[in-house]
Amino acid sequence: MDGYAAVGRYLLSKKFLYLAPVVSLLCAILFAYFGFPWLQRRFFVKEMEVNSPEMYGYSGNVRLLAQGGEPVIFEGSLADGEINGQGVLRDYGGRLLYQGEFETNRYEGHGRLYYENGALAYEGEFADGKKSGEGKFFDRSGGLICQGTFENDLFIQGSAKVYGKRGLHYEGGIADGKYFGEGKLYEDISGILIYQGEFKDGRFDGTGTLYMGRDKVFYEGGFSAGKRSGEGKEYRDKELFYEGGFADGQYDGEGRLYDVQTGNLIYEGTFLAGLKSGEGTVYNPVTNFPVYKGGFRLDQYDGEGKLYGERGELLYEGGFLLNLKEGSGVTYDGATGAVLEEGTYRNGVLVREEEKEEDTEIEEETENEVYGDCGSGGGVRGDTEEVYGAGSG
Repeated sequence: MDGYAAVGRYLLSKKFLYLAPVVSLLCAILFAYFGFPWLQRRFFVKEMEVNSPEMYGYSGNVRLLAQGGEPVIFEGSLADGEINGQGVLRDYGGRLLYQGEFETNRYEGHGRLYYENGALAYEGEFADGKKSGEGKFFDRSGGLICQGTFENDLFIQGSAKVYGKRGLHYEGGIADGKYFGEGKLYEDISGILIYQGEFKDGRFDGTGTLYMGRDKVFYEGGFSAGKRSGEGKEYRDKELFYEGGFADGQYDGEGRLYDVQTGNLIYEGTFLAGLKSGEGTVYNPVTNFPVYKGGFRLDQYDGEGKLYGERGELLYEGGFLLNLKEGSGVTYDGATGAVLEEGTYRNGVLVREEEKEEDTEIEEETENEVYGDCGSGGGVRGDTEEVYGAGSG
């Protein structure tokens, strides 16, 4: 029993008794170097100054203090001396800046950004320190500005509110960083609604309404590439002025014009580039009787047409050239319908028979000068001989 020692009611090996303190000491050293730091990293929070030598290479939960002590500028986890995982970042005044996920000292994953007043500015996804992915952006009073997809800190798709220098400028859909889908556009200074409707590539495109002044509709209808196009209606002082086709922002195709005072139809027919062109009818805005019916060009009577009196009685039918009677036509007495004059008109005036004869003589003289007397060897034949010579004889 020399190798054993009595310890109470037990016999213990003397070798064990000699080794136990050594093992205990080794365990204490190992715990101090490895176990305690692991426990501290896993279950406790260590305080240290930011950018201190202690910080470099450290892994675990920390509270990083500003150099010299307070305030705490970061609470979260480090991995090999870099901020990783969940954490809270504050400025040197202690104001909350960011709360969420980090990776190698940058915002990464889901997180929240805050204004100086503590209000939430952004909540959503981050990548490489920038807003990227799905998120929501708020104003300083908590109102939602935009919600959708961000890329490199820019909002590129979703619903948004865009503010100018003095207030709301746009609210609606955005795609690829441009206005898209349903939206509203406002005048920057006054805040008056300018347009409401569909957008594409940042321009009016689709169906929409243009406003002129507060609550005054100027146009409603189709748009293409920012210009009025397709079927639409134009208003003046809230009264209908035009309805019909548009192209490139101008009246085009079939359309109707109205008198804004009486509301009566004053023209129906075709337009080209904003001007009456083709077949159409002009009406008296008071009586609604026709004034003119026929061809138009450059907003003027041109081609075959008919002129009417105040009560719709026929006064003239025939040719026109830029608002003047031209060519064959007949003028009538509006009261009786009797023919007053008939013939050929030039510049709005009936041509007399003497003038016709003079015109005929002038035309004949012109022909003789051009063709000469074929039987005398002159004219065309003589010219030919001059050009080609007299031959070999």
